[in-house]
Amino acid sequence: MVAALWAMAGCAGGPDKGADVPAPMTAREAFMLDGAIRPDLIYPEPVPLSPAAFPQGRVPVKAIFDQAADLARCEPGRLKPAERQQVLDQLNHVRALHRLPPVRYEPADDRLTTAAALIMAANDTLTHTPTPAMLCWTVEGAEGADVSNLGKERDWTDMGDAVPNVRPSGVANWLVDQDVTILGHRRWLLMPALDSVSYGRTIGNPPGPPTNRQVSAEAIRVTGRRQDISRLGTEVIAYPIGDYPRQLFPSDDVALSVSILADRSPHGGNGRGVVDFDRALIRVMGPDGVALPVRDVGQDYEPFGLANVLYWKLSGVQPGVRYQVEIRDIRVHGVSRAVAYPFRLIATGAPVSGG
Repeated sequence: MVAALWAMAGCAGGPDKGADVPAPMTAREAFMLDGAIRPDLIYPEPVPLSPAAFPQGRVPVKAIFDQAADLARCEPGRLKPAERQQVLDQLNHVRALHRLPPVRYEPADDRLTTAAALIMAANDTLTHTPTPAMLCWTVEGAEGADVSNLGKERDWTDMGDAVPNVRPSGVANWLVDQDVTILGHRRWLLMPALDSVSYGRTIGNPPGPPTNRQVSAEAIRVTGRRQDISRLGTEVIAYPIGDYPRQLFPSDDVALSVSILADRSPHGGNGRGVVDFDRALIRVMGPDGVALPVRDVGQDYEPFGLANVLYWKLSGVQPGVRYQVEIRDIRVHGVSRAVAYPFRLIATGAPVSGG
């Protein structure tokens, strides 16, 4: 089953007004334990941030669907192909920032993710285990819910006759994973061996009271197929790292995280016993050499994506400022290892028309 459930929060309208995008700053050593480069491994090339990859604001429902949903009839509507392409492009752009290999789109799984989104929207709920008693339940929808990250947001119409705009399709809320302690959605999307995804979305008015609800539900398949990462050089999956979109780290309430790729085999053991954060010491320094307060530190080894994560929160992170993260005494196969990398939050996000 995929990680803990999460209800989407609406995105802010308009672009961040932070600093101009400076030159990239992250060397490949930052993605390696102890900064050690191995000549036998392959290191994906860095990419610059693309503002167009992270649209902000809200769009009309009709702008993202070729055919509107009818939840009373269990009809999910027909999502525009460009929406699915946008989700894939955004995810692969983020993975490239983490020096992870791209994923492909698997259209055969659209039937699963679309059916899962339909169940969530029709019942105005989130569950990875929908039951046959639920509205619009199908076998395909139940399977899709079990293998996907799920998300939902609710809007209220004005006296039942206005159709609210919705946020653009994308993966931002799953990566932020706010209020999801173990960061399961983020870990699935940043799993090095993730091979393919499929995306489904449904927006409509659920049957029954209150009648002025509009629910948007979405699902992205993340479990199942794996790609070969036996020669992948990236060992440190840190969030955020390098020049990172401000939209994907919107506030100090968002957790930073580090996972370690210690075993590159197809079903590698990267959980507790292979990676251990019990003794890990976290320090985050600003450009003035002063350490930021570190709080809410935790760890998890459930097999949601990569089966280890160290997470914490900071106070006082500012856009456009370079910070240096150092984590010492991470145990990997019983050996003490260290991680060091910079991050800087950059203003991105082309505004979209509200229609």
